[in-house]
Amino acid sequence: MATVQPATTSRRVRTSAVIVSLAVGAAAAVILWRRVPSSEIALPHAPDRPALVTGGRVFDLPARFAEDTLLVPAAFLAELSDGAVAWDPASGTVIATTAEAVVRMRTGELTAYINQRPVSLSIAPVMVEDAPYVPVEPIARLLALDVSRGDTGGTVAVDRADVPFQTAEAVERTALRTRPTIKAPIVEALEPFDTVYVFGESNGWYLARRGSGMPGYVPKESTCLKGLTTVPKQSVEYYQAWKRTGERICMVWEHVLGNSPVPSKIGPLPGVNVVSPTWLRLSEKSGTITCRADPAYVNWAHQRGYEVWALLDNGFDPKLTAEFLNNPAARENAARAILLYSELYGLDGINLDFENMDQRDARTFAQFVRELVPLCHEQGLTVSVDVTVKSPSPNWSLCYDRKALGESADYVILMAYDEFSSASRKPGPVSSLPWTDKGIRTLLEEVPPSKVVLGIPFYSRLWREENGGSQVTSRALSMDDAAAFLRQAQVEPIWDESLKLHVARFDQGGSRYSIWLEDFRSLGERVALVKRYGLRGIAAWRRGFESVTTWATLQELMKY
Repeated sequence: MATVQPATTSRRVRTSAVIVSLAVGAAAAVILWRRVPSSEIALPHAPDRPALVTGGRVFDLPARFAEDTLLVPAAFLAELSDGAVAWDPASGTVIATTAEAVVRMRTGELTAYINQRPVSLSIAPVMVEDAPYVPVEPIARLLALDVSRGDTGGTVAVDRADVPFQTAEAVERTALRTRPTIKAPIVEALEPFDTVYVFGESNGWYLARRGSGMPGYVPKESTCLKGLTTVPKQSVEYYQAWKRTGERICMVWEHVLGNSPVPSKIGPLPGVNVVSPTWLRLSEKSGTITCRADPAYVNWAHQRGYEVWALLDNGFDPKLTAEFLNNPAARENAARAILLYSELYGLDGINLDFENMDQRDARTFAQFVRELVPLCHEQGLTVSVDVTVKSPSPNWSLCYDRKALGESADYVILMAYDEFSSASRKPGPVSSLPWTDKGIRTLLEEVPPSKVVLGIPFYSRLWREENGGSQVTSRALSMDDAAAFLRQAQVEPIWDESLKLHVARFDQGGSRYSIWLEDFRSLGERVALVKRYGLRGIAAWRRGFESVTTWATLQELMKY
């Protein structure tokens, strides 16, 4: 006897089958949808406000055109040039610098200045929604940038010269898309053999750009990497700071408190090839520089074959220095004065000795050096900058952007002395060798050895402790005075192998005396560091503190 199923059960079965069928169909549709590329086209940028492209990135602000002249944001150029372009909002001035030139352009003015010489602009820099825009052409030539416009007019590409680009070639019809997925809108279609620049990759996609167009993403399997290419850069004949091939710098500072020393009273300085008299000082926040230069001293130095690098200091006044550095007009005034004095007195270089600055002024000090160097180079002047050994001190160490200074200046002189300064509350050496060695190594992390000159001391510090060490005083002694003091006290110093210095400690008249000597042996240890690290030479503080045999000793030690 046949069994008859209820109608409701039959309907449930059919309904379930339909649901399963629909689910399978939906899944298949989803899979099919995922495999079908989007044909949506990304909207292009307006030709009057084209996208500003560098590498594989689109800058936040667009480019602009004024009477067919391309203007770009100053912030874009600053970022692209690693700080070679700076904007001063107070004066409305854009300043672009390289090793050869300084360009100043002020908003609303059709005259720019290249190395302080006026040039005409077809379009003045302008402010657009609180952002400074500048004509790109003169700066592009200065910074060796490649500027090109996309085929549709909706993009402008600005790329660094000599930065290698990876290239790839399309092996099938494909497209650049706004995101690394085939469902993203198309930036630009690619045909087989089309070439693109590659700037990165993400989840099986290359971030790439075709010519001067918009960057986008292309599947890796649709391309084949071809090799590296660069934007050709114009060859530039760079200024050569030290023209004595193969000769190390052996400089000594001449401490001038009033009048310069009488040249006839200065004895032989064998081995010396640079003297740096302390003649120039920043005296006003407007950039005024006082000068104590002496033509007779310059003539004497040149007759002996020495170059003269006049020292310019900031009076160690942080407030005055901050007001000066943060005023572009004042920096320009100082540069003019430096060039004038250098021409007037026949100087060969400038040594910048800015100390005790506010940490916040590290950037503006580096900018001052960046602006000064090309002007000095045009006049044939070498520029060196003094820096301290790295420490946590804001005003005496963190105030230097050593990397930026090393990129601009010809030489960075490491003042490797005053490890224990006169302000110290406990006795210690002027410059122990381990401390000096560490100071060199940390500086070399930011400045190449070919630009580093080691500053060495010709003085020792005699320490006196009283009242059980609660009262500590010191005074600087020349090499001869230190030796004479120990002879009079009938004390024989002992060599400290860990510090690489002769040390003497003794009690006299109820006081405890100690001194770490700078002498012929410590000089040998310092010159050994110069040779070990391949540094450019030495600079000694200062003439008059050395012993009779110091220069002959250094001349022999400095032979390579």
